[in-house]
Amino acid sequence: MSWRPADIRHSGSARTVKRGSRRLDDEDHSHCVLICSSHKQEMSSALIHDKLFIKSFWEQKINNHYHMIEVEEERMKKSALTKLRDEWLTRLENRTKHLKNFGDNRGANPTAN
Repeated sequence: MSWRPADIRHSGSARTVKRGSRRLDDEDHSHCVLICSSHKQEMSSALIHDKLFIKSFWEQKINNHYHMIEVEEERMKKSALTKLRDEWLTRLENRTKHLKNFGDNRGANPTAN
């Protein structure tokens, strides 16, 4: 058990500590009455434990999220759908280019038909 001077309670001119229903005054005791801080230490350790639990919980959630993102990116890289999209995009670009060139050639030389 540890005692801390900061736990002395001051009431008016006399130092008092209330324990249960009985008040302990300086008149009752010639020495300072200190409150045991073990309860505060228990509360502090409980808060620290809760903080560590919450911190580790969210760190685990974040790590799981990053892992899921990496797995999804890897899956998308291996996907045939991406390759098909790229092929179709190339085909559409070539088709659009040929149609534009064909239209430009017809518009420039209308007597060729």
